[in-house]
Amino acid sequence: MKLKITTSASADTVTHRLSGAITENSTALLKLPLAAEVVLDWAGVAWANSSGIRLWAEALMRMDRSRVFYDNVPSSLVETITSIPFLSAKVTIRSFQAVFNCRACGAETEHRLVADAFEPTRPCPKCRAPLATDALDEVYLAFLNRC
Repeated sequence: MKLKITTSASADTVTHRLSGAITENSTALLKLPLAAEVVLDWAGVAWANSSGIRLWAEALMRMDRSRVFYDNVPSSLVETITSIPFLSAKVTIRSFQAVFNCRACGAETEHRLVADAFEPTRPCPKCRAPLATDALDEVYLAFLNRC
């Protein structure tokens, strides 16, 4: 699953929509056009391996003069970003995906959460019982502290 990047620009902002996997072959990250504000939209990213994370970190170093925003961070990368502080040190995380489970009926669902409006509880779409986050709330709270 090769990384695909779709770029759009307006005024002082460039937005890069990423899809696929972040791997050792994702060298396009090192050539992203920059602007005063750079938005990385992670909605289509399935996963990242350690070599891809290294390239991601190198790309962030190139963005040191830009304000960087993450949108739609997939749940598969939340723990990675939390455990590697450099990946979010100078970044504003605006939204991310979180996996929720229903202890009553076993349903699993993923929800987009806006960083400044975290709601740890919500009703199950099947049985209306309260959903719980798949990861420990501490993981999501640590992640939000980086936002």
